[in-house]
This record gives sequence, structure tokens and C-alpha cells, in this order.
Amino acid sequence: MSEKTIYLIGDSMIEFGNWEGLLPGFTPVNLGRSGETAVETLWRLDEIAAAGHPAPDVVLFMTGTNNITMEEFAFFQVYDDIVAKSRELWPKARIVINSLLPMNLSFLAPDAVGRVNENLSAAAERLGVEYLDGFTPLSDGSGNPAEGVLADEVHLTEEGYRRWAAAMADHLS
Repeated sequence: MSEKTIYLIGDSMIEFGNWEGLLPGFTPVNLGRSGETAVETLWRLDEIAAAGHPAPDVVLFMTGTNNITMEEFAFFQVYDDIVAKSRELWPKARIVINSLLPMNLSFLAPDAVGRVNENLSAAAERLGVEYLDGFTPLSDGSGNPAEGVLADEVHLTEEGYRRWAAAMADHLS
């Protein structure tokens, strides 16, 4: 069985992952960019398509972390355009919207990320694409980050990446 190519597109949460070691059975193309917002991800899609990477079997988006850190919570609407553009660029690929991951930001309401993820899940359903819950495997069951998954208030440790990648692999199998 040949490996499937997966484009991992989004912000630093994608960029900092060692996906080659985390996703056996896939040829990951790390297209993360630190500091990127959801609309910047959208703006970059043509550039990604023109870069000459092998055609993707799966395109996974994880963006919005930087929107949250700037207290901009309505970014999930940009996913309509992200999905439409992705279907145009990669019509044969599975498109996956990944939830936001747990964060430990003191200015966020305890349920803020959960509410955004509900909107992302609803958007995925409405748009007819897949939704991956990466939040639950990284949380403690009460909406807080699980012990040992965050390196700082937002970014993941190796353990956090291991758990997230396991959720990806399980979802994609």
C-alpha cells in the first residue's frame, strides 16, 4: 500500500510538528506558518498549490489559534472560503477541518475554545467536509489542557503532538 500525501496547512501548531515521525503511512507536507490567521491561510492557498508538492490525498486545516490570541472569534466564517478554494485546487482530496486545541490563556473565557470548535464542527457539517476533534485528546475532560501537553500557553510539547497525531491517524484510517 502506498503512502497517502497529507497537506497540513495552518499556523505554528502545524509548523512546529515533526509530522514525518508522527504520521506513519502518510507523506506529510508541513505547510504551517507561525503567526498566521485564518484569512492569511486562505490567501496562501494559491501559493501552496503552485509550489509543486505531490497532489494531496488529504488536506487538513488547523488555523484560528492566532485569531483567538487576538480575541477575534468570528474567524470560522473564513472556512467557507477555505473549503471552496480547496475544492477548486484539490478536487480529489479529503478535506478535514481540525478543531482548535486546548490553550491556557488567562484572558479567555473557560468555554471560548469549545464554543469556537462547535462553530467549526457545524461549518464542516454544513460544508460537507470532515471535522477532526483534536481538542478532546489534549484536554483533561473539563476543558483544560491535559497535564504535559503544552510547552507554553498555546504550543504543544512532544506529548501533545503525539496525542494529536494519534487522533489524526485514527480519524484518517
